[in-house]
Amino acid sequence: MPHSSPAASQGPDGSLVLSERGDATPIARHPDFRLFGAMNPAGDAGKRELPPAIKARFTELFVCETTGREDLTAIVAAALAGVARAPVDDLVDFYLGARAAAETTLLDSAGQKPQYRRVPRAPRPRPRRAFR
Repeated sequence: MPHSSPAASQGPDGSLVLSERGDATPIARHPDFRLFGAMNPAGDAGKRELPPAIKARFTELFVCETTGREDLTAIVAAALAGVARAPVDDLVDFYLGARAAAETTLLDSAGQKPQYRRVPRAPRPRPRRAFR
């Protein structure tokens, strides 16, 4: 996204054009319209910093990776809520074991410690039982 639509910062009567779709006619925004953006930190896998004009339109929130057993168990259990006899504890044990091995013995094909980014991150200020 090289530029940000002014519609994201206009008042309640703003509109936007979905140019990526080929539209040229402005669409009136719903009064409750909100725009959310998410990205990994700029140093991750070729990511770059957002241009200051775009970054200034957002509230930046860094979300740390969750590593506590109780929090991981709650996240995995919620993700697998519809799975009968889900192996929640086994998955958490595997993840924690893989993370521990990554710190001591595992290397990727480039000789670097592997990065585990697929377990959801949760904001630290959340209550410990946020997913129940």
